[in-house]
Amino acid sequence: MEEIEAIITDMPTYGYRRVNAILRRNACSEGRSWPNAKRVYRVMKLHGLLLQRHTGAIDTRRHDGRVAVERSNLRWCSDGFEIGCNNKEKVRVAFALDCCDREAIAHVATTEGIKSEDVQDLVITAVENRFGRINILPKPIEWLTDNGSCFIAKDTKSLLLEIGMESCSTPVRSPNGRSLCQDMSPAPAIGANVAVSYALTPTASLYLFSSFDRVFHSRGDKERHDFATGETNFGKDFSGVTFEAMSVSFGLKGTF
Repeated sequence: MEEIEAIITDMPTYGYRRVNAILRRNACSEGRSWPNAKRVYRVMKLHGLLLQRHTGAIDTRRHDGRVAVERSNLRWCSDGFEIGCNNKEKVRVAFALDCCDREAIAHVATTEGIKSEDVQDLVITAVENRFGRINILPKPIEWLTDNGSCFIAKDTKSLLLEIGMESCSTPVRSPNGRSLCQDMSPAPAIGANVAVSYALTPTASLYLFSSFDRVFHSRGDKERHDFATGETNFGKDFSGVTFEAMSVSFGLKGTF
């Protein structure tokens, strides 16, 4: 106990594991046995020498509101997801939805991380798709997102303020939040790949590659769980999606 008190006097911020490490080091240098960590913990606990447990800051902001609204263009929400491709690349997509009918108003995609500039392009595209080319919205619309850096960036919030949108975010930790489950039925899809190569020399050639993919409109079911009230809402054929993508690449290939 005297050794522990001597260590705590010099290093009052040391917990029982650091104290045990110093005790073990001293015992090894003197050629004697040392106590294990559990014994040091029990002794320090008995004499009230343990550090206060850190449980993190308590978030007093509760997520007990409703995300859905009764009419369109009252609140839009935005989030992102990631798609893994066959060539090991990842496509990251950010989208904007209307919180009334959950229509996908606009989206942006990139093979890099979603940045503030991408979110600003998303906001402008969503406004143009709903209202045309205008500078200021006729009525304020809430822009609901999480606390991702691209959404809470200063430039993003400045743009929202300029066009008349109200930026709001969900709590960082939300134990009383909601869960959304969707079951999308398989949709018919078509795809085509075209590759052309022209040999310039025996070791060099020009190539052209093009691909086209289209997923036709498909509707799915939605199940919403409210952990705050225990309610579960089910919607049949609630949402749908149509996806189309095309890419073209060309270049020079050489054999060495």
